[in-house]
Amino acid sequence: VFIDREIEGYFTNIVMIDNEGAAFKAAEHCLDLGHKRIGFISGPLDIRILTDRFKGYRKALQENGIEFDQSLVIEGNQTTQSGREATKQFLSLDDPPTAIFAVNDLMAIGALKEIRETGLKVPEDISVVGFDNIPLASLVNPALTTIAQPIYEMGKEAMSLLVKNIEKKDLTKSKIILDTKLIVRESTAPLKRK
Repeated sequence: VFIDREIEGYFTNIVMIDNEGAAFKAAEHCLDLGHKRIGFISGPLDIRILTDRFKGYRKALQENGIEFDQSLVIEGNQTTQSGREATKQFLSLDDPPTAIFAVNDLMAIGALKEIRETGLKVPEDISVVGFDNIPLASLVNPALTTIAQPIYEMGKEAMSLLVKNIEKKDLTKSKIILDTKLIVRESTAPLKRK
C-alpha cells in the first residue's frame, strides 16, 4: 500500500490526496487576496506529487487570466534553507512577488525567516503559504497559512487496505483520494495597493 505516492506503471493500493487540487486551492487563495505575482517554491519536479502541485499552481494562474512567469518558479530541496535561498532570489527580482507559495511548510518557514531578515513584513509586504500543516506551522510568527493533509485518515485507510490484502478479503486494487483543507492563518493578507 502506497501512501501519498504513485509510481508510473506500478499499480497497487494507493491512499493519497489530490495534490493538484490542493495546490490550486493554495494559489487561488493568494489570487483571491489580489496577488498576481505569486512566487512558487517547488520541490524536485521529478517527484510526481510535486509535479502535480506545480500543475495546480499553473492551473490557478491560467484560470484567473494570469500569465505564467518562469522567473517566479524556483526549485528547492524541501528544506528551510532552500526556502530562504529561493526567497532571496525572488526578492532580488526587479518586480518581486507579492506572495510566495512553497510546496512544503519547511520551505515556507524558510521564506518567512528570509523575508523578516531583509526588513520586510509578512503578510504586510509579502504573503506566504505552505503545504502540509506540520505542527510548527501554527507556532511560527506569523502563523503559517497552509494546506492540511488528512494524515490520520490516510494512515487509517492504508491500514484497512493492508489488512484486507493480508487476510485476502479483498485483492482488488484501490486508489483512494482524500480531500485537503486550506488553513488560513496570519501569513496571508490582501495585497496592499500601491
